[in-house]
Amino acid sequence: MFTPTLRAFVEVDRATMGPERLATKLTAYARLHSYAPTIPGRRPTFQQQGLEEWRRHYPLFPRLLFILDGTDPAGVENRISALRRPPGTWCPSCTRSRSSWPR
Repeated sequence: MFTPTLRAFVEVDRATMGPERLATKLTAYARLHSYAPTIPGRRPTFQQQGLEEWRRHYPLFPRLLFILDGTDPAGVENRISALRRPPGTWCPSCTRSRSSWPR
C-alpha cells in the first residue's frame, strides 16, 4: 500500500542574486518536469516516448516552494513580481520576449 508523503523542491532566496536570475530557475524546473532520458545515439519515436526521469523517484511532481528572505518588503514584492512574469520577459532590458526571438 502506498503511503503518500509530502515532497517539495525548496528554493531559499536570501536576496543574493537579482530577481530575474531567481525567476529563471523556474525554467530549470520546467525542463526537469519534461526531461525524459534517451539512449545515446538513438532518437525516440512518437510511440517510444520515454518516461520523465522524475517519475522514477516521485509519484507526483513535487511542489516548488520559494522562500524569500534577506530583503525588505518592497524587495520581496519585486521578487514575487519577477516570479509571476511569463518566461522570456524576465529581463527588464529586453525589448521583446524570448518567444519572438529569431530561431
